[in-house]
Amino acid sequence: FPNPTTDILNITSSEPISEIEIVNVMGQVVKHIEVNADNAVCNVEDLKAGVYMVRIHAASATLSQRRFVKE
Repeated sequence: FPNPTTDILNITSSEPISEIEIVNVMGQVVKHIEVNADNAVCNVEDLKAGVYMVRIHAASATLSQRRFVKE
């Protein structure tokens, strides 16, 4: 949250997050963030406006994939 966003994307999880990947519509990883917590704050201000997918990874597997809009 928030979605859509202009600068900050907040991510919370019930399991510890190990890494976050932000992927554009072409499937390219445009941002990779190492995390070791149940929540994370991602600065997406440098991304161009558009639709992105955020992949949230735990130590064992991918926890979730969610779409978000960067305004």
